[in-house]
Amino acid sequence: MATKDELIRVLRQSFPDLVDGLQTVPGTNRIMGFVASDHFIGSDHKERQDKLWAVIDRHYAKSAQRLFGPITTMTLEEATVHQSEEND
Repeated sequence: MATKDELIRVLRQSFPDLVDGLQTVPGTNRIMGFVASDHFIGSDHKERQDKLWAVIDRHYAKSAQRLFGPITTMTLEEATVHQSEEND
């Protein structure tokens, strides 16, 4: 079974600057939240999701992928704004 820490390690291979806001939903093992990387700069939502899921597709079987999502993709700047808004 895939774990949050394992998923983060896999994603960091493609997105070394990755900042994660992922969490495992208690009782379900479902992993959801957000990831941020400057590899998403200049990409629209679909392109960002395509980049994320291309990495996931390379490393995980479809049966394991059912545990992932929703996962929001942001740039590091967007994640900084998101975090500061949460702290207000």
